[in-house]
Formats: sequence, structure tokens, C-alpha cells
Amino acid sequence: MPTFKRIFDNGVDAGVTHLEVVEETPVGEEWHPSPRVIEKGFAEGWLAMGNGQAVIKTADGEDDHVYDILDTPGVFCSHCGLKLGGGNEIAQEHVATNHDGEDSPDEQNPAGYRQDNFFRLERVS
Repeated sequence: MPTFKRIFDNGVDAGVTHLEVVEETPVGEEWHPSPRVIEKGFAEGWLAMGNGQAVIKTADGEDDHVYDILDTPGVFCSHCGLKLGGGNEIAQEHVATNHDGEDSPDEQNPAGYRQDNFFRLERVS
């Protein structure tokens, strides 16, 4: 997980201007920020998302950290990885219809589906 230090403007606005990287995620590795971290990044202006990527604004002269968005929070089938709209009822119906009689491949989610409450991001630069 990356570690960032927020750098504040000392002027009248006194907002966050960028992040200083304290410990970074290596390229090719995943980061799983919560929706709260994502919302804070939008609100403070150090995070932008678009075109399937999340970009963390770092100090001038430093390269911004770019992540591909692999998944957003939601319900996923443990068997086939499909993101399922809705909640438990839809997930249960999907597992019963498409994977009936199969043991869940995920020991931590024996029902055959899981609820992720985080974003899956992969660092690309």
C-alpha cells in the first residue's frame, strides 16, 4: 500500500496542493483504496479519475502516479469473477443458475460470491 503525505498550500486557500510520496506502490502491483480515500482525494484535488485510470497528483517535477482501475466496489462471483449488479439475492441467483453443485473456489466466501468494499487499482507508472 502506498503512503502519501498531503502538502498544504500556506496561502489564503490553504488546501491540499499535491501529495508527497513517502512509500510507493511498485509498478505492476495493486493498491486497494477504500471509497472514503477516493472521495477524499477528489474533494482535496489530489486524485483524478477518467478513461479507466486513477491519477494521483504529486509534487511539481515528479511524475504523477497512474493506476489502471481494475474493479470498483461491488459483488463478484467467486467462480467466474463476474461483477454482479445488485446485492445478495442477485449473487445467490447467479451462483445457483451458473455454478449449481460446485464448491466455492474461495474458502473465505463459501457462498460462491464476495462483496468488495474497495477499488482494485494497478500501478502502471
